[in-house]
Order: sequence, then structure tokens, then C-alpha cells
Amino acid sequence: MVNLNKDFTDEDYSSIPKEFQKNRATLPSMCICTPTDKQGTKWTKPMPTEPFLKRLVVLAHESMLALEAQIMKSSGVNDFKMIFRPPLCHFDVVIHLIKRINVLHHQGVDEKDSICLSGDKKSSGVFPVVDFSVAEKFLKDLENTFGDLALFFYDPFGGNVIGVVWKPQAFDRKDFKPANFRFRKPAVDDNETPNLDMVKESILDDIRVMGGGIVESLDSPRAL
Repeated sequence: MVNLNKDFTDEDYSSIPKEFQKNRATLPSMCICTPTDKQGTKWTKPMPTEPFLKRLVVLAHESMLALEAQIMKSSGVNDFKMIFRPPLCHFDVVIHLIKRINVLHHQGVDEKDSICLSGDKKSSGVFPVVDFSVAEKFLKDLENTFGDLALFFYDPFGGNVIGVVWKPQAFDRKDFKPANFRFRKPAVDDNETPNLDMVKESILDDIRVMGGGIVESLDSPRAL
């Protein structure tokens, strides 16, 4: 509840949460209610989903503990940037991008390179690229192609990796039907019934092909 201009009444503070709980099944994980939008439909978006929100709460709590520990230390050496470095060990697959194709790599938390703006007349014929990121375009392609199989995570502020988390249902055994052939191979269960099992390596091969000239390497931190 965002009390703009302090227009919320005491009744609003009791009625809005009750209304939220009443319609909880149809509402997103977070709703932003204001005095002019007490149902939270104007500013609320579907994201983050409940799993994402739980993860954000955990990260925020751990970040607070890490900062408090550093501030309370007597030594003058602190690394406050650590809370902005994503732990890659929690991803099933990490896609490493080629640095030179990432036009925003200079925004990375540990990036030391900077952009040089030259006033040389020889560069007058060069036009700057605005609002275009190869990495983000690649991310959209991955989500459109494999969004039913995995979740993809990317830091738009200079990130040089894309994290992949497999959706649990993606590896459920499917019936032997043409509609389920994508990225699957035939398998026979204990009852000798033909089924289809997911082939993870086929997905990774397609990602490598899609990322030709963009992807440097793929690795699986959880398998290490």
C-alpha cells in the first residue's frame, strides 16, 4: 500500500488487505495499491511470480546480513559490490557470452573498461547504436524458443552470462505422440510402453547453434 498524499483512511488499511486475501487466487504475487487505485490493477504487473518473489526475499535478507557484517568489521577493507554479483552455482546451465558483442559490458559491477567518446573528425561518420543489445535480443530468442522448458536470467546492466534453470515438468516422460517429439527420444518403461524422454543435450546443442558468434561457452555449475 502506497499512501500517496496520505489519502488512505483507517478503513482502507483494514478493507484493502481483506479484499486482497479474498481475491488472492486471481491476483499476482505483489499488488501496488494507492488511494486512487485500491484494487491494485493500475500499477500491478504479473511479475515477479511467487518463486521469483521468494528468491528475492532470500537474496535481500542475505545481502543485508553481508552488508551488516562488513560494516561492523573493524578492518577498513570492504567489498560492498559482492551483493550485486549473482551466485552462478544455483543455475543448471550458465551461458557465457563473448564480451565484445556485449555493448553494455562497461556497466558490469566489476568492469574496469570505460567508454571513450572521441571528438575526432574521422569518427564523424560513425553512428552510435542506441537501445540495441545483442545479448538481450538473444535472451528473447531463448525465451521464445525454450520458454516452456526453462527459465532464463540475465543482468541487463553489463551482464556477460545467461543463467538457465530447467522447469521440473520439462523432464516428465511424455506419451509417444508426434506433438511431443521435440527434444525427446523414444524410451520404453517397465510395462514395455513406448514413451518419450527429454534429451537435455539436444537443447544445449540448439542453444549453441542459435548463439553462433554470441556464445563463448556453456557449463553446468550444479554438475561440478
